[in-house]
Amino acid sequence: MVAAANRLIDCGQTERRAVLDKSTLRQEMIRKRQLLSTEDRLSLSRRIGDHLLAHPIVKNVSSLSVFVGMEDEIDSMPWLAQLAQRGMTIALPRVIRARTPLSMRLWQPGDAFEVSRFGVSEPSLDRPEVRPELVVAPLLAFDLHGWRLGYGGGFYDRTLEQFRADGQSVHVMGVAFGFQQVDAVPTGPHDQRLDGMIVETGNLALDQ
Repeated sequence: MVAAANRLIDCGQTERRAVLDKSTLRQEMIRKRQLLSTEDRLSLSRRIGDHLLAHPIVKNVSSLSVFVGMEDEIDSMPWLAQLAQRGMTIALPRVIRARTPLSMRLWQPGDAFEVSRFGVSEPSLDRPEVRPELVVAPLLAFDLHGWRLGYGGGFYDRTLEQFRADGQSVHVMGVAFGFQQVDAVPTGPHDQRLDGMIVETGNLALDQ
């Protein structure tokens, strides 16, 4: 009984440390990202976009989801225009409610955005739902084992978990600035791994 209780205590302490570590890492990465000038952010975003658009998997899928960057995030809008010119089916994520998967909705050039309470530009709920073959995921930090750190809402993890539980084959590509790489991202039981990772210098090999 005592040994079991100690294991539970140790487990609880480990989980609390992981949460604390994630919170600290989020704050650090947000601070670093805010130090980028607008000029540097847009320049690095273009380089990341060039690598993404040239990636073999992007050329071999017909549908993908991309996020709309906000404030100091990667600027993804130029990618959307180029992907649309290729005739690809593009989905954008929409938050339905807390602690639920994202709803991926069709986006086409000229579609209006709706701004969520989080300040994120989202597609209208009137647009059809899409199950993309490729998910391009934003993040705050990543490691070369394929783990990503998001903002803490768990939206992408729940979405990918649902896709995979449904038997859907989906490739997940993380995109970030190179300085967002860390040795090891703190992980939890529901975290979903990346299949690939792109930064401004190109594609990174993940050790999985």
